[in-house]
Order: sequence, then C-alpha cells, then structure tokens
Amino acid sequence: MRLKHLLIIAFVVVSAAPMFLGLQYLNGQFGQYTRQLFSENLSALSLIAKQRLLGAVDRIRDTTSLVASRTQLRQNMANWNRTHDTAYADDIARIILDAREGLTLLKEISVYDRQSSLVASTSSAPMPWKLESDQVFKESVYLTQDGPDVIATSVAPLVFDNKVTGYVRLAFKTTFITELVQQRAGLGETGEWLFAVRHESGDALFAVPLKYDQTAAFQRRVAKDRLDVPITQAMLGNEIVMSFAPDYLERPVLASTRYLSELDWGLVAKINEDEVASLVNRNQKLIYIAELSIIVLAIFAGVGLSFFIAKPIEKLR
Repeated sequence: MRLKHLLIIAFVVVSAAPMFLGLQYLNGQFGQYTRQLFSENLSALSLIAKQRLLGAVDRIRDTTSLVASRTQLRQNMANWNRTHDTAYADDIARIILDAREGLTLLKEISVYDRQSSLVASTSSAPMPWKLESDQVFKESVYLTQDGPDVIATSVAPLVFDNKVTGYVRLAFKTTFITELVQQRAGLGETGEWLFAVRHESGDALFAVPLKYDQTAAFQRRVAKDRLDVPITQAMLGNEIVMSFAPDYLERPVLASTRYLSELDWGLVAKINEDEVASLVNRNQKLIYIAELSIIVLAIFAGVGLSFFIAKPIEKLR
C-alpha cells in the first residue's frame, strides 16, 4: 500500500471518527433537550391557565359577595321569613333585577329561603337548586350543566342579625373556561386542554366539550383508579408532567397536570407523543445532515492533506 493511501486512511479515521461519535452523542442529547423544552412549555402554560381560572373564580365570588351584602336584600329576606308577605318578595325581585344590570356574564340571580324554596328570580325559568349541607354557612362555586351550556353557579348565605335568613344563587356563563380550552396556542396541532370536576363516584368528569369529543361535557368520565391517566392525577392533586401517558382516547400523550384545590377542579394541558416525536425527529434530521456534511468535508480535507504530505516523500524515494 502506498504511503499516501495510508495517510488518507489515517487522517480520515483521526478526523472523522471522533467527530461522528461526538455528533451522535450530541444528537441523543438534543432529543432529550427538545423533550425537556416541551415539558417546560406545557408546565408553564398549565400554570398560567390555572391562575387565569382562579382569577375568574375570584371575580365570581366578589360579585356574589356584593349581591349578598346588600342590606335591603337581607332585611327583606328576614321579613319574608317572618310574614311571607308577597310585598317583601316583590322588593327582593326588584333588588336582584337592579343588581343584575350591567353584568354581561351573569345569567340569573335567584333567592331562596332557608329550606331552599324559591322566593324570587331574575329568570322566568330559574335553574333547579337544592341546598347542600356544606353550603349552610359558607360561599361555594361549582359547575352545572344547563342544556348545552356549562354554568358556573355561586351560592352565598344571606345573613341578617347574625342569622342565616336565606341564600342567593348567581349563575354565570363560563366563557372564561370555554375561551381557555379553545385557545390552544403553544399546544401544536394535536394539543388540547382537559378540564374536569369530581363526579359523585369520585371519577373525573369532564366539564367542557373536548377537541375529539364535542359531547363530553358532563358525559365522559375517567375512572378514579386509572392512575396512569393525566386527568386522574390532576384530580388527585398531583401537579406533574407525564410522558407517554394515555389520554381519554387511550393515545400516548405528553401532559402537564394542575389542581385547583379550593374548587376541586382538575386541569390538563397535553399534546400527542406522535407530534412531539415528529418535531424531535425533524430537528435530529438537521443534525444528521450537518453531521454528514462535516464528515464529507473531513474526508476531502484528509485526502488533500495526504497527497500534500506524501508527494514530496515519494519523490525522494
């Protein structure tokens, strides 16, 4: 074998082989780094969404407190309990109609006595309501279904002379939730928001239409023992990022879970693993192209350098 051939082999091995191994390692690390970026992005998006929901619920509570704190409303309710005079019921109806003015997201205001019997309402067909034991002395916000719509219901006691005289219930349109789940910026082509409340059985009950199931609101459930599903982890209060976890359609997803403890609501931001893998592979292809180009350049440089060194030596021989 001639000297220049030996030099070509030596230069190619010395220059290209370490570079090839290094780029292969870089490729693997880049794939992990890309997945980590996806995870951090999902976690940040879900945290922002959680804060938005909590802010909206705080505004609902503030509005409910303002209505419940009206002195004339509380006083008329106390008089109604004592006399059951319809004049007091008419005054209550006038007060809540006045309170409803200017609140565009408010669907109705209804007032009930201590036995949860309807006294007055701003709606001709008020939503049904029954007093629960845990609503006696505290405010509560929960989601209910009213036909095709999802309604946020807020209840507060009416207190007069340190006694509960009745309850006021406000029903709000949930545009703050529907707008959130419909805005999928940062979630790619397959990503979506999942929003659930707790069913009486303990299962996670989806409270909004889903991207791949428009009839899911208060219909589709995920069993509480499906600990591998992100929405179940959210309802358990675990705020984590899950990889290759099955979603409600049993497809593997990358998901970030959030829990709103005061409301017992679960929130999930997720994207299909197929899309994550596609984006990772696309970036890896660019590295492979760069890797191949560098190796080709190294081979040409090694061949040229070998000829340059071997030529004068061969002349001496």
